[in-house]
Amino acid sequence: MARIGIFSGSFDPIHIGHIAFALQAIDRANLDKVYIAPERKPPRKPGITHPHHRFEMVKLAIRGHDKIELLELLGNNFTPAKTLPRLKKKFKKDKLFLLMGSDLFEHMHNWPDVEILLKEVGLVIGARGNYEVTESLATAHNLPAQPRELTILDSIERDISSKQIRQQLRNNHRSDGVVDSVENYAKKHWLYDRVKS
Repeated sequence: MARIGIFSGSFDPIHIGHIAFALQAIDRANLDKVYIAPERKPPRKPGITHPHHRFEMVKLAIRGHDKIELLELLGNNFTPAKTLPRLKKKFKKDKLFLLMGSDLFEHMHNWPDVEILLKEVGLVIGARGNYEVTESLATAHNLPAQPRELTILDSIERDISSKQIRQQLRNNHRSDGVVDSVENYAKKHWLYDRVKS
């Protein structure tokens, strides 16, 4: 039985903080593999880059990391009711873990069908510093059900955001937040030539 991490998000673009978190999760939560799963139409994110380009940037960013792969989810976004059965079907014999930042975890109790999800998966939470680690522990106690397994990590790369990277690339500045191949791809395809939120 493998321990499989699912890291879903917009990844617009994927940056070195995402990769660092995935590698940290593999190490600290003893995961055999992490699948990065860009949502096709994440909620509350108008003007997001077309999924094809985000998938391609993920492929570029994970080159050389044999324990990280791209997973193209069916459906527009990650929902427990629709996505979990598909994941369980794909990874029948494996133990599943969801990777997420503490900002998303903070609102997890509001997700529809969250109790079903928590009974089926473990969680790996990326926090930024001692305060967020403490807050994440408090959040875990307030969930409607306890996850099968919970790992809270103090994230290595704390000050990188996709929004900041988009602004840098739009202004034709070099961004240290993405690998060169991702930056070159974004510039070649004019992905961030206008401001996105």
